[in-house]
Amino acid sequence: MKPDVVDQLNSRVHSRAIQRPSLPLLGLEPLRAAFELGSHTLTRIQRAAGADGHPVVIFPGMATGANAVSPLRRYCEQLGYA
Repeated sequence: MKPDVVDQLNSRVHSRAIQRPSLPLLGLEPLRAAFELGSHTLTRIQRAAGADGHPVVIFPGMATGANAVSPLRRYCEQLGYA
């Protein structure tokens, strides 16, 4: 790319401020998470390929405990990951 094109792209990226999400969207987040967990529960085994027995490391997110990743842990165990 030409230097002037790169400068124009950089100025466009830096001129846009990141906006916080609206309160209604923030309020819908628990419903979205519940919907995703439900759809994952209903379709998880039918679409997933089996594992080859390799171990998998699952880290919970910051400020969360082991309960936050228990659905993922059970899912990996059902697929055959150690």
